[in-house]
Amino acid sequence: MKKVIKLTESDLLRIVKRVISENRETLTEQVVVDNVKISPTNSTYGGPVSLEYKGVKTNYSVTAKVSKFGVTLYNGKVGIVSIWKKGNEVWVKDNTDKLFKIEQEQLNKMIMAAKSKQNSITFAGVGEVKGVEGDYVAKLIKVA
Repeated sequence: MKKVIKLTESDLLRIVKRVISENRETLTEQVVVDNVKISPTNSTYGGPVSLEYKGVKTNYSVTAKVSKFGVTLYNGKVGIVSIWKKGNEVWVKDNTDKLFKIEQEQLNKMIMAAKSKQNSITFAGVGEVKGVEGDYVAKLIKVA
């Protein structure tokens, strides 16, 4: 038997504010690692990722290939929607609902690229597509 619960507008607003404040710690628009800000350029629709160091922003378009047991689950361009830290791990969500954990070694590559203004960065790690975990290779290419 289903139970119907009636909420006032103020009840709903209070619940939404509480959920947002509880998630604010983990889901952010930017992560700062070794004085480099990593953030999406368009958190609504997804877009390039921005790496900012000493006030200089460099935007990179992102392509990703995700595979499991040698089967390609996705291969193409992605837009970064959000980025967050979970403990010491940095995670990214793209516009196709894929989640990517950026390993420390890969994160260090991104940091060095931002500091040296490299034109492209390639790295690999573990990703997830619709709940299926697999390996990924990502390529970031500087946007003119």
